[in-house]
Amino acid sequence: MLWTAVLPPALLYMVWSRYRIHGFEVLPALLYHFLRLGPHWTNFAHHHTLVHKLEHLSSNVCVGPAKILGHLSSRWSALFYGTIAASSSGGVAHNKIHHGWHNDVDDVHTNIDVDRTQFSSYVLWLPRFLLYYSGVSSLALFLKRRDYNNARAVFYDQVYFLSVGALLTYMVDFKFCLVYFVYPFLESCSFLGLIAYLWHGFVEPDDPTNQYINSITILNGHDNVWNEDYHVVHHHAPHVHWTEVPAYFEKTKAKYAAVNATIFQNCQQGDLLHWWFAGEWDKLAEHFVDLNNKMSHEEKVEMIQRRLSFHKVVADAEYDSWGITFKRNWDKPSVGVDESPSKKLKVR
Repeated sequence: MLWTAVLPPALLYMVWSRYRIHGFEVLPALLYHFLRLGPHWTNFAHHHTLVHKLEHLSSNVCVGPAKILGHLSSRWSALFYGTIAASSSGGVAHNKIHHGWHNDVDDVHTNIDVDRTQFSSYVLWLPRFLLYYSGVSSLALFLKRRDYNNARAVFYDQVYFLSVGALLTYMVDFKFCLVYFVYPFLESCSFLGLIAYLWHGFVEPDDPTNQYINSITILNGHDNVWNEDYHVVHHHAPHVHWTEVPAYFEKTKAKYAAVNATIFQNCQQGDLLHWWFAGEWDKLAEHFVDLNNKMSHEEKVEMIQRRLSFHKVVADAEYDSWGITFKRNWDKPSVGVDESPSKKLKVR
């Protein structure tokens, strides 16, 4: 937390000092972003993971003078890593929308309606994630539901972020703001969009809302920051402390085995994305974990392709039917359950 709060502003000050004399230069810009991100994206990954964790903390976790720690990453370091505070791209929208629908059709950045075997689908889907990450679609949904408290939180964070950009443009110039303020935002949107696309890319046609399937788990991950690789636990039991997540997985492993949960091992998210978009299904199958030890290699390939290619085709969607809440028991399969938020939203 302290490292990402001190290093980027110190680097930016040095870049700005040179910029005043020489104007924009490519090499200082590249050096700044390289050091800001850290080797193998280390600083970037830990900052966004920390913000992700903070999003799920109750407001009474940090009390008194310690409250400043809750804002250090989400409202100060966030400015250098393209995060529109915790209430916009994260906290409110993440908890109230994404964790409310778990990538189903009413989730504002769902990918359940696209063929995820095609890289072009990701390219077409990314603007949807941009609308979420900027808080635009989340704000629209909250306003539509007349949830004005959450809408206000999103709006205030948007104003805060945009005001800092405007101030930077006024004090220096637009080019400086574009390279050192806007670029990190687009960078975060693109990279985190990839991660979100991966985390919820596998959908079983017969049970499309099953969290053990439509969220992935990576065992022995090569780039597992604070056990984020156990994404099912994050969705199903976000109250579990990150140090206890592996034990919780072992405790509930039978539920994963019962549905052939989407589990991979001995790899990292970048590997999965590469194999996925390159169509290297054999590689994905080699790293897929069958907890029941019953599936052949060919069956794993078929299942992976089936889960990635299945997509809901949403037709005749109307504004009035968007964001209708509903409840279900996530431990029970949704076979036979009408998942349509309302009769006005036809899903075939």
